[in-house]
Amino acid sequence: MKTVNMERHYGFSPEDNLNQLVDIVKDKLLEHKFPLAARTDTAFLTKFIRGKKYNAEAAVASIKKYYDNIYSNLRLMQGIKPELCRDAYELNAVKLLKYRHNGVQIVYITMKNWDTKVVDLRRLEQAASFLVEELLQDVEVQVNGFGVIVNMNGFGFGHAKQFTYHEIKYGIKMVLEVFPVKVAGIHMLNTPIIFWPLHKIAMKLVPQKMQRRFHVHSDLQSLNNVIPSKCLPVSLGGILEEHEAWDTNVFSNILQKNACYDSKPLFL
Repeated sequence: MKTVNMERHYGFSPEDNLNQLVDIVKDKLLEHKFPLAARTDTAFLTKFIRGKKYNAEAAVASIKKYYDNIYSNLRLMQGIKPELCRDAYELNAVKLLKYRHNGVQIVYITMKNWDTKVVDLRRLEQAASFLVEELLQDVEVQVNGFGVIVNMNGFGFGHAKQFTYHEIKYGIKMVLEVFPVKVAGIHMLNTPIIFWPLHKIAMKLVPQKMQRRFHVHSDLQSLNNVIPSKCLPVSLGGILEEHEAWDTNVFSNILQKNACYDSKPLFL
């Protein structure tokens, strides 16, 4: 794993105080009555502490929202295992770049590979949740977060009608409030006209700080100005051959973890 430069981010190393922060968060959680048994183990709590920039109060608030969301959607979430998302992974609509930019893991989504007749948006969201969980096992991702490149080529009405107002709001809530993840940036390519009404809705639902991390690129050169070519395949304006650019193991690793969800039917 690459060295996480805490001093660059915070001016000091908050990892030195991690155990103390875990104790603070644990004590505050024990004061709260959850409708479900809440995890208080260090591995679980540190994901939220790092994801919320070592702010104990923010970590506690995020954990509460995490469990509130699970309880309100319990019927939908119980019994969900990676194997049920196999079709979503086999579409090859979501891929993972092997090389990180400044420690940020980069996810690539290509809309032309998403067949909505095979996998609907909710199943795709479940598949993405398992991916987020897998990525969050890495301390560097917990600290630096991940970025997303979305190639909108092939995005049509079949895709657009999946994104109802409710689904857009739910997806934003999951990313910004429920999961302990940092989104370093979202980069859009080949945006069609049909995309812009959805973009307008989404921008009204996210804070200005997140709006500034949303970028629409007119061409690959614009993307390369933000994400260097050494991290990208030739198909995205980079210098890497396709077989060099992608992490080909991550989804097979996820699919091998079905047994984990027999005793742990919840994410993270």
